[in-house]
Amino acid sequence: MTNSHNYAFLSSHVEL
Repeated sequence: MTNSHNYAFLSSHVEL
């Protein structure tokens, strides 16, 4: 997984 894809995935499940 690319870093951008991983970040987007985390963003959808975790609110920063």
